[in-house]
Amino acid sequence: VAHFGRLDTAVSNSGVANYLRGEDGELIRYRFHETPPEHLDKEMARVLDLNLMGAYRFGQRCLKQMIDAATAEVESGGMATHRSLLFITSISDIAPETTRIPYGVSKSGLNHAIIGAAFEGGPHNITVNGLRPGVVDTPLTARPSGLINETTGEEYTVADTYALMAEGGSQALPRIADPDDIAVAAWAFTHIPYMTGQLIAVDGGFTLAGGFPNRELFLQEGLKKRRDST
Repeated sequence: VAHFGRLDTAVSNSGVANYLRGEDGELIRYRFHETPPEHLDKEMARVLDLNLMGAYRFGQRCLKQMIDAATAEVESGGMATHRSLLFITSISDIAPETTRIPYGVSKSGLNHAIIGAAFEGGPHNITVNGLRPGVVDTPLTARPSGLINETTGEEYTVADTYALMAEGGSQALPRIADPDDIAVAAWAFTHIPYMTGQLIAVDGGFTLAGGFPNRELFLQEGLKKRRDST
């Protein structure tokens, strides 16, 4: 605001996964009932501080700037310009995994905050929405998944594993997202003046069934298709 003089669009896109690294540098994946208390506390504090509180602080400050600007426009006899606040959240609240519960909890809390902020921004022509990506091919999903490629003996990445599931029929589109897919959606969502308080999945149809699909079934089907194509 100090540089440009106004804030019309703001996108909150920071986040962190809840996996920890052990002393050997390897990722630690605990299921909910297996998580030692000291790890659970550390995971929850770190993930909630960035994914929930970081986004909350960002949104609160942006919304205040936008409301102040809209109020000034109206008081000067004009109309409040459409402004947009967008949060990149997740489908994890409706597609949970036992090793990612802290992450899902953080995004569930953020989704609730988005809806509340939409009511506050609405009278000032400010729309507030959440974009819920599915699995995206990024450095975050380049980490090992725990699934071993029987042909090479190497471990599949998270992106590879979900790509196999997509090819096996876990979602309508047989691929995971590219970062550009999410960028295009984010641009579009911030330019819709009559949509607010919405949490929209951009996940290739992953959540169409209303919950987490049968991972093993689709994974095996994807592996079969890969083998048949080689």
